[in-house]
Amino acid sequence: MKKTCTLLLILLISSISIFGQHAIIKGKVVNNETLDPVTNANVIVSVNKYNTSTDNNGEFKINDIHLGTYKISISCVGYKTYNTELNITTDSFDAGEIKLTPASINLGEVTVTSTKFDKQLREVSIPMVAVTNDEFKLKTNVTVVDLLKSEAGISLGRDGIWGTRINIRGFSKEAVVTLIDGNRIETANNVAAAFSLIDPSAIERIEVIKGSSSSLYGTGAIGGVVNIITNQNLFSGNYYYGGTYSSGYNSVNKGISNSLILKAGASNWFAKLSGTLRNAKDTETPNGILKDSRYKDNSIFATVGYRPFEDNEIIASYQLFNAKDVGIPGGSAFTSTSTARYPDEKREMYSLEYKTYNLFENLSVINFKVFHQLINRNVEVKPNATTINHPSAEHNTNGAQLQTSWVFGTNNNLIVGIDAWQRQYEGTRERINLTAKKTIVDKPIPNSKYRSIGLFAQDEFKLLDNKLHLTLGGRIDQINVKNDPVSNPLYIVTNGVINNNPPKTPGASFVENDKSDISWSANFSSIYNVEQSFDLTLNLGRSFRAPALEERFQYIDLGGIIYLGNPDLEPEDGYLIDLGARFWTDKFTLKANLFVNYINNYIMDEEVVNDSLYVKNNVSKARIYGFDLSWEYEFTKAFVFYGTASFSRGEDTKLNLDLPDVPPLNGKLGFRTNSLKYVSADFVANIFDSQQNGKVNSDPLKWNIHTAGYVTYDLYLSSMPISLYLANLQVSAGIENITDKAYRNSLSTNRGLIKLEPGRNYFAKISLNW
Repeated sequence: MKKTCTLLLILLISSISIFGQHAIIKGKVVNNETLDPVTNANVIVSVNKYNTSTDNNGEFKINDIHLGTYKISISCVGYKTYNTELNITTDSFDAGEIKLTPASINLGEVTVTSTKFDKQLREVSIPMVAVTNDEFKLKTNVTVVDLLKSEAGISLGRDGIWGTRINIRGFSKEAVVTLIDGNRIETANNVAAAFSLIDPSAIERIEVIKGSSSSLYGTGAIGGVVNIITNQNLFSGNYYYGGTYSSGYNSVNKGISNSLILKAGASNWFAKLSGTLRNAKDTETPNGILKDSRYKDNSIFATVGYRPFEDNEIIASYQLFNAKDVGIPGGSAFTSTSTARYPDEKREMYSLEYKTYNLFENLSVINFKVFHQLINRNVEVKPNATTINHPSAEHNTNGAQLQTSWVFGTNNNLIVGIDAWQRQYEGTRERINLTAKKTIVDKPIPNSKYRSIGLFAQDEFKLLDNKLHLTLGGRIDQINVKNDPVSNPLYIVTNGVINNNPPKTPGASFVENDKSDISWSANFSSIYNVEQSFDLTLNLGRSFRAPALEERFQYIDLGGIIYLGNPDLEPEDGYLIDLGARFWTDKFTLKANLFVNYINNYIMDEEVVNDSLYVKNNVSKARIYGFDLSWEYEFTKAFVFYGTASFSRGEDTKLNLDLPDVPPLNGKLGFRTNSLKYVSADFVANIFDSQQNGKVNSDPLKWNIHTAGYVTYDLYLSSMPISLYLANLQVSAGIENITDKAYRNSLSTNRGLIKLEPGRNYFAKISLNW
């Protein structure tokens, strides 16, 4: 009741005008060369106090802006940013026609939000990647990681075609935090699935922070953050409506996808609805069919927004993703004759967000958000014709965040907030012997809860006539883990008779635990503008990762090999040093970073009994270091050459061994052109060096697998928008792995049987926009 009254009081206060007379700003944004309207351009006025975007006619309108002088910034992918200053002295101000100059290369104009303040990518000091819908909507993709795998410092790891995971500079799984619209996705990471439970067609933008980020996001962000954004600010000064229908086909798995997006809105409301249906058969490789690689899924995403009062917003969203009969190609847990699949997977999320602006002179934004997310995972493994293993679990995550944004003049921005989330796990495993008519029921993980509460602050300020940008941040978190006692197996059913007190398996029991950790993190970052087109960056960070539920409590019996959790694990501590240099010119851009990470209390499987029993322990110190760079060069107005290069090396400095799951030297070289009259073309070579994964224990099948180097080639073609009666049609097509190269991704080998990546793939997509 007290919380409800507090929220109502905030709404009441926020609805009162305390700044006097208001005005309306309007304008139109067009292409400087063709004078065509520029849609979906970001319009930011005076440090995020008033944000909007242009409609289908390139027009924007900002209502209820207070009289005064403001800086206005208008940016859009593929254009140079427009900056000016406006002095609003009347109640209606027309900015007129604003012309944006097209840019053939990436000038860091994307507006990003993962640093908690809306800003352009080139103004962000931390190493970061932002991929927009315009960059991937006409290419083939199965999961979110497919959209990111060609970015510098980011690699794709596979547990299947549908099940993928991301690797950021040698960090993956629990060391990377995944967010969707700012809400954490918490589920088991041993078999990749979190990134697969998101519809790629609903994504507006993906932002990836490479490196230590615990000061803003808490535990788990020791290696980076992936923030998947499905909704941008869809309020507009003018009424609008529209939609997109897209359909695609992939020859490599006979995959078909169809998606529909509908949206409408005005100055005080908006609504967006999207849905997708996908179906694919087993994937073809150069050496035959990859068994159990099929998938079938569907999704519905809905978001509504409303402005009940001046400077107040309420945004509610709902997401439902269902997958049926998804094949798992296999791994070290399965024999070559096994079949494995997800009979059904489900992710459901509810989110409610409230924002109020300009409550006081220096308090620019108060943001309060709550969310609930359910992930239901079921697995069916058939080692042979007479045995079925069926693990299933529910992962419920509830979270809330209160964040305040403060603006002190034009050179100082401060974020202060508190966030809390809790993951609750409940699951069982059935092992059925059809011949003996016997079912053993146990719990691979006891019913348990993982709660995190954190206070955070981050201050950004500018010095030396805005040539030096500094950011200081810090955070303190309390982590609490509780579990119910469990003694395995729970019970055994033989010929219909239940035995509720069967003989217990040694080492498979966990007593009741209630353990708390206090962790802290800090970061310092800077940008020094040597000159207008050249800057240097420095990032220092201390981060942490509290052990996951599976690491503390797991009991996994693979038939001869047993993996156990450890309730007494200590959090990992990570320390990052990152040095960067960036060039931003109209003809050439370059981003290069050198980094080194030191990790204390590194968590890994320690061999207790030779080749049969492994227990999670804080046994090592680790170091991961390397570099990544990306560049673009506009050779002529119609031709752009581009490339990336990435290298990571992971070392167990205590045992003097290489770490597994760290990608080798890799990169890409490509060129794109719009010299053809109606079609743009993009040709790229993907290059990976050979790798011998480090053997961190005596299980050679799991770790010590050599993968040869390889080069694959892709070609992408895309038509110019074709104007129809009330819509625009765009068609794309291409060939991936043109030479039908047989190769093995080094990050695929840890699960054993995924020995070949997909073969040659012909694809086609159409997109109808209105």
